[in-house]
Amino acid sequence: MILLTTSRRPYHETRILARELSRVLPSSRYLPRGTKTVNELLSLAFRFGLKGVWIVENSDGKPGFLRCILPTRGSLWEELQIDFSDFVLQRGTGKKIEISPTHLKILPGGEPLAHEISKFLQLQIAEKSGEPAVLVGEREIAFWDGQGRIPPELYVSSWRKVGGEA
Repeated sequence: MILLTTSRRPYHETRILARELSRVLPSSRYLPRGTKTVNELLSLAFRFGLKGVWIVENSDGKPGFLRCILPTRGSLWEELQIDFSDFVLQRGTGKKIEISPTHLKILPGGEPLAHEISKFLQLQIAEKSGEPAVLVGEREIAFWDGQGRIPPELYVSSWRKVGGEA
């Protein structure tokens, strides 16, 4: 459903986080950014049959925020920016876990952000025990493999909706 990439000239951990997110977000595909503009990324996403683009951006020497972009009409897009203060990678666990979440589950305080993310991922908000899910709380985004939480995990510091134009 989404094309995952990084900011231009990404830090090493930024690339790792983008690749790890591509293994746990439904129907996503990782692509190195290079010099591609947002408009070029959206065009590539359409060619791959994907609906939007998520960009893991650098901030202060490490991955710092996500830009979730959905085209609206013409050269306009809707954007959700999620700033995070910290993160946990799968890399530290020695495992490469892949899941395909079937729904989004709201954790305490996460309802406003969960509704926005569900639109960008095109996942329904539901309670389905035993099935992989994206977990969204007031200050976290995590993943459930049907039995327990798995990395990557993002510790959200703030988020906002913004508009965009190519």
